[in-house]
Amino acid sequence: MTSPALDRPRRALPLRSQSFEIIRDAIFNGQVGAREWEAEIAPAYPKQGAAVTKTTLRPTPDGRGRATVAIDIPDARLWNVWDPFLYEVQLAPKGSGTAWRTRFGMREISILDGRLAINGKQILQRSYLYNQIWPVTLGVPYRDFARRDIELARKTNANMLRCFSKQPVPATVEAADEVGILLQPETLGSWYLKRGDKEHARLKNLTERTVLLYRNHPSIVWWNVLNENAPKDDPKRPSANEMRLGPYALKEILPSVHALDSTRPVIANDPIWHDVPNIWEPGQAQPTLPLVQDHYYQFTGLETHDDSWVKYRGRTWGERPKPAGEFLAITEWGQNSSPDWDRLMASYRASGVREDAEDYNTYRICS
Repeated sequence: MTSPALDRPRRALPLRSQSFEIIRDAIFNGQVGAREWEAEIAPAYPKQGAAVTKTTLRPTPDGRGRATVAIDIPDARLWNVWDPFLYEVQLAPKGSGTAWRTRFGMREISILDGRLAINGKQILQRSYLYNQIWPVTLGVPYRDFARRDIELARKTNANMLRCFSKQPVPATVEAADEVGILLQPETLGSWYLKRGDKEHARLKNLTERTVLLYRNHPSIVWWNVLNENAPKDDPKRPSANEMRLGPYALKEILPSVHALDSTRPVIANDPIWHDVPNIWEPGQAQPTLPLVQDHYYQFTGLETHDDSWVKYRGRTWGERPKPAGEFLAITEWGQNSSPDWDRLMASYRASGVREDAEDYNTYRICS
């Protein structure tokens, strides 16, 4: 984040509060350590309120002109899914100068016994793939439209959106902060970008700028770099360079994003590659593979019901889930058209699925 236009050298001042990093970039004129700064934090949403803490900061910059300071918030209120709470921090040079302010929220996201947890409490993840496609503009053209999309998601009891293959506009992220919806952002470089120096530079630039823009927002659950790319050369890919940015993402993008935001996981590809460590978690020295993730398009005539259930759920049809199993996210789900209707319908009949099951019923009507 940056302040309004500056005409003198800029310096970054990371801030931390009660072990929750709340602000990563406060940009000021001149030298960070040249004077004292007045800091004030107050409730901002759902209601504005009086300042809950005021303090004077005396930052000591490092060799890069960066400084870390701590601000205590008494009885801090945490941000939560469907129960959002935002603060506003104001920073101003003591005596005179332009004040800088931004909103933030504090929350902790973890995986507990195979489920996503917010502030130590498990939730049942209910998510949509959010395409954000609009005529002419492609992105959401107006703030009220962006707000409406987030509110409609909330009315369906969704608690997370995957912002597919396009970084969300600021109005979308701000609405998600206020409504209490988690977001998985991606960029325009995540899909159908070919391999090459220019493409690599574009992907890195788009990804890093998205992180810098949104890393102070509590609705951002983690960062995702690519969609349906390969981690290494794959002879099944249609061309020599298409959809093969995986090696570059692993080598360059994951370390870069982790350096810009060490408080969130960064995932190299959606769906997560199952045979390559490609998730860099907070506190880890290198990527690991702690999650399971897939794209789930039901019964296209190429697999039976039992086959797909084992593949995506890790258990046979009717088997109870394991309480301590790995976290599983289905980040794309749908009912594709089938190249073989007879085989498709036979797979349903053989599986024992009830005829009023939504997907089975849809296919029966279409056939």
